[in-house]
Amino acid sequence: MITKKQVALLLFLILFSASTIPVKEAEQQKSIPVLAVIKEASKDKVGLKEWFQIRIWIINIGNDTAYNVTLEDNPLPSWSFNISGKTTAHWDIIPPNVSIMFTYNVSVTNPNIPVVSLGRAKVTYYDKNGVKYVVFSEDLRIQVEIRAKEKIDWDSVWRIFVILEGLVLTSIMIPLIIIEINAYRKYKKAKRRK
Repeated sequence: MITKKQVALLLFLILFSASTIPVKEAEQQKSIPVLAVIKEASKDKVGLKEWFQIRIWIINIGNDTAYNVTLEDNPLPSWSFNISGKTTAHWDIIPPNVSIMFTYNVSVTNPNIPVVSLGRAKVTYYDKNGVKYVVFSEDLRIQVEIRAKEKIDWDSVWRIFVILEGLVLTSIMIPLIIIEINAYRKYKKAKRRK
């Protein structure tokens, strides 16, 4: 499902692409391919190690065919993500008014990242005259929900804390008490000698 933000992006791309062509060139080349790239996730929030789908839409909103179209999605580091499927693709042509959806699956494995950036998808293509174009999607971010797997028994945690605190204090206090007793005995002996 395409959101309002993505529709606004498409309109911007149409207006921007038309306004960046010089008048002389526009007269000579009346039709050009204009590809819009939209990257979205099947979920906005995911759990740790939960699989979700990345969808990349490539839409030819121009009035001519795009040739030699190559998609390269942002590489995700293996220390934070598992990936199922390929993150690159190639099409010989994408005619006008045609949309293509490319998908692969991802899971987040790093529990230290609450908001994950999945980067931008890059699409390179050529028009019929061999002119090269490069377009990018917006940066896609998702939120990772870190959930405790089991209920924490706080009574046990406090009980263990108190026992450990008692052991630590005892291990510190006993040597101090022995030092004080010895110092007191030396004081008494010194006082008796006088």
